[in-house]
Amino acid sequence: MKPTVLENLTGPLLVNRNSIGTLLLLALVCFFVGCDSSNYSVVSGKVTYEDKPVSGIRVMFTPAASSGNEAPFSWAVTDESGAFSLETRDGKAGAAIGLHKVGFDWSDIRSYTLQDLKQSLSDAKGNPEREAKVEAEIADVNQKLATRPTLKAGLQTEFNVPEGGDENVVFELTDF
Repeated sequence: MKPTVLENLTGPLLVNRNSIGTLLLLALVCFFVGCDSSNYSVVSGKVTYEDKPVSGIRVMFTPAASSGNEAPFSWAVTDESGAFSLETRDGKAGAAIGLHKVGFDWSDIRSYTLQDLKQSLSDAKGNPEREAKVEAEIADVNQKLATRPTLKAGLQTEFNVPEGGDENVVFELTDF
């Protein structure tokens, strides 16, 4: 078979027509299936507190370093019914198969929010207008937290994502 000459940035590249077809086929497979070596499974479920759904919780799945899993983390925020469905940081549905550290945080209030606001209040000393604004923000955060389960910084558990996924995961939050 006579080779075809393709020009590229470094000069002519000799390929035969079978090679072009093979490369095109490989590109299409990668496009539709994905060339990622990680396997993902759908993970969804509910977050509850005292057997009641909790909305606004950010659920984070981070592959455990000990598992050798190099995949990206996955996350979701619970809806009004406490339901969540994980998605990877790069937009794939689910989470990588294998062991994960699972963390929880409020979607609108991070564990370090009050600490940062208290530092801002300290920095605003001598500026009554700025102090009043930061004090109002602290009061708003405290009011929100008063009606929610307490999430301690570092609240984590582990979860092993099975090959077939799991669409019935339930995380019951408890006060520590």
